[in-house]
Amino acid sequence: MTSGINDLRFAVVDIETTGLEPSESHILQIAAVLCDSSGTVEGTWVTYVKPPRWPFSTLGPRHVHGISRLALRRAPTAATALQALAPYLEGRVFTAHNVEFDLPFLQHHAGRLGVRLPTGPVVCTLALSRSLDRSASRSHRLTDLCDRYGVVLGRAHDALEDARATAGVLAHLIDESRVASPAELYAAAAPNGRRRPAQRRP
Repeated sequence: MTSGINDLRFAVVDIETTGLEPSESHILQIAAVLCDSSGTVEGTWVTYVKPPRWPFSTLGPRHVHGISRLALRRAPTAATALQALAPYLEGRVFTAHNVEFDLPFLQHHAGRLGVRLPTGPVVCTLALSRSLDRSASRSHRLTDLCDRYGVVLGRAHDALEDARATAGVLAHLIDESRVASPAELYAAAAPNGRRRPAQRRP
């Protein structure tokens, strides 16, 4: 039986980090929101992540992510956190707002630590939003998409809040794109500039 858009299940992931380069920076928080294509949330998971060389590690731009040393004091190591994340990705479409940031971070640190993360289809809500903007006239920041679609964003740059908001935005983008199959969704929402404009149903 051929699966349709409504049969897909998504793991919407967001991370907060000490910097922008996976090889030089560390993960401080990971969240996953499990949902269907309508945005209905089926489960959530979140953890802080204790960086290496604790307690001497730098936390990076705290004015952005707001994560304190106190919050990280009892946090698990990256290896433990990534092992805990893996089951939430199994059998689901990995989704993020700017997959090109989140996924390389997770893959780099999982590979370095010997943790296997499930691989499968990928959806980037940033890419999908851009594919719908043929005139390149709109903002595609998560905060602006939330305003556009009436999605609540509690506190930006909190991993769980951002993942919840991305799950809500995902449902609106799928509806607006009118993609008819998972293959069309993956093509329109592919990262790395490989996406094609969403093919709208009549």
